Amino acid sequence: MELSSLSMLFAVPPSTLARTLRRVEEALSKTLEKYSPARISWPSPSHQVELAKLVEAREPLLKHTFGFIDGKNFKVNTTLLLNVNCIARRLI
Repeated sequence: MELSSLSMLFAVPPSTLARTLRRVEEALSKTLEKYSPARISWPSPSHQVELAKLVEAREPLLKHTFGFIDGKNFKVNTTLLLNVNCIARRLI
């Protein structure tokens, strides 16, 4: 959501909202700094291999892939997906 939309939603000036968001981000960062579950870390090499096998079992075109960082979910047109798979098979 854009800053202008948020400032209208909360009925505060954009400068106040920007300052507040910056302070919240700083406080959250300091709070989570030493909290290990919030830390992003690489899996061990052996765990990467295990995860890559699971990914490849589900998606055979994704070789040597042990994870994704995204968070977005997009609808996928099935016919488009089939076409992409056909093209990918030709390239391999």
